[in-house]
Amino acid sequence: QAGAVKRLAVLARKFRERRIKAGALTLASPEVKFVLDSESLNPTDVQAYTIYEANALVEEFMLLANVTVSKKILRHYPTL
Repeated sequence: QAGAVKRLAVLARKFRERRIKAGALTLASPEVKFVLDSESLNPTDVQAYTIYEANALVEEFMLLANVTVSKKILRHYPTL
């Protein structure tokens, strides 16, 4: 299974490279997470959220799914 995930990661990198070469908009803004007090649930700290390669892999395949569905909708409902 690890081999399959590695192959998906290679594909995701290729998809991203292709999207960027085609002029894709990149909206890379830093994400934050809040550390909450266990009793009061009040925020006690703010930390930068670490983005891992797995996040980028999921993001690329979500984008691919969105594009695929939108093309299918357009093909079946061209007047939309």
